[in-house]
Amino acid sequence: MIEKETGRIKFDKFTLFPRMELDDFFAGVDKDEIVSFSRNSNIELYLKPQKSKNSFFIVRLFFECDNKRLKYVLLSAQDDNSIPSWDTWSRENELERKVRNDVWLQEELGVPPYKFTWGMLESVFDEKAASSYIWITLL
Repeated sequence: MIEKETGRIKFDKFTLFPRMELDDFFAGVDKDEIVSFSRNSNIELYLKPQKSKNSFFIVRLFFECDNKRLKYVLLSAQDDNSIPSWDTWSRENELERKVRNDVWLQEELGVPPYKFTWGMLESVFDEKAASSYIWITLL
């Protein structure tokens, strides 16, 4: 799913890549895949869970406001293609998700650290956001 050499992130319906511009993303994805769009310090897109191979991921994208380039990608392992709900949230579930994210990263990219010419990846449990995700910073 993640190409070590190029930083391309391949899903069944589209591919993300370093230095991707917002217009490129919109040209390659069905608008129905977007759950929410907001603009603050970044342009943030929250997508429906995306499939890659046999796995589903919650996907959030952050584009810079000035040059509209993809800067951050947040991925979270998901059991199926349902949109997560706060109604079913628990700290235990998020800590389990963190473990799944860690295992997936090791299977995908080997042993950390995950630093490449195109970017860096880190698996985190974010207390403030009450969620676990793989934080990808694109250079």
